[in-house]
Amino acid sequence: MYQTLKTKKIEWDSFSQEEDDCALVVITSGFEDRAKNILTKLNLRKHNIIVLIYYKSKVKENNEAHRWFKDYLLDNNYTKKILEIPFSITSARDFEREFSNKLRNITPKHGKTIYFDVSGLPMHGMCIVMKSLRDVFPYHGIKILYTTAEDYFPTKSEYEKIAKREVGNAIDLIPPSMSTEMSDNLILDSFSGFRSKEISTCLLVFAGYEVHRAEGAVDHVNPSKLVLVYGRPGDEKLKWRLEMSERSHRNLQKSRVTSIEQVSTLDIGESIELIEEYYNMLFDDHNLVIAPICSKMQTIASYLLWEKYRDIQLVFPLPIKYLPSRFSKGIAISYEAYIPGAQERTT
Repeated sequence: MYQTLKTKKIEWDSFSQEEDDCALVVITSGFEDRAKNILTKLNLRKHNIIVLIYYKSKVKENNEAHRWFKDYLLDNNYTKKILEIPFSITSARDFEREFSNKLRNITPKHGKTIYFDVSGLPMHGMCIVMKSLRDVFPYHGIKILYTTAEDYFPTKSEYEKIAKREVGNAIDLIPPSMSTEMSDNLILDSFSGFRSKEISTCLLVFAGYEVHRAEGAVDHVNPSKLVLVYGRPGDEKLKWRLEMSERSHRNLQKSRVTSIEQVSTLDIGESIELIEEYYNMLFDDHNLVIAPICSKMQTIASYLLWEKYRDIQLVFPLPIKYLPSRFSKGIAISYEAYIPGAQERTT
């Protein structure tokens, strides 16, 4: 159904014209530079409703970012409806309930498209928002907006220093990334799927750059089959990250029957095609569990396949805490992908 869904670079010259069809904007006050980019590009005069998700935490970077977003809207004379909804990493179920309830009190006055900027949200937050939007506004299309960063951690120089050495333990290959060690695996009731005890389980991991989270998912699910999907960066300058991801997960490849795949970190349709291929091949005698850890567009693909096959389970490995100083810097390219509403999918 969505295999042909395309991710394309946003052309800002024509973007403002497309905003005429926007019913509401969902955006998150993340502290990364890229999380602020889409808001600065919007023609605020064309938007009657902005849903602003903000982090409820003691992390000063989150509080500063929330103030920046509020100040930006105030400084640009945005006087229309702002719906603020708190998000806590440790209270995902509360967020799911509150987000859905508040959406039901919104009545967009015009437009058939919802803008959802995923740049500032973690993977489970994205899936919660997607499900709520699809439940409350099934006939609206959703335009996914995403901005990449200029620089990521670990940096290329950090990786090259370690890659020169022969490392016995693959976990030690990677310097600190965005988070500390694993805390828990979050399985929300909405995405729990259906796992039969009578058949084996296949775990499909979109493996990123935090090995401890991939290992946490594997330990929790204990699959008989493991599929490690490595992300192929869209930017030629970032191709070294694919090698880093592959080398850092090599111990997991030896832990059980494992298949290795590669897909784009940006192309939603490519990830959907891969997941569906494994689902069709295995659904008779395997449960399928997906852990989206690598990219946000791969997470959207995972959500859409769950939406189509509700027996799939989504698992989200969470760290004890995030490390703001190790998050991405700068702003690179912004992308968009359009997901049709219910009526468009049936015509």
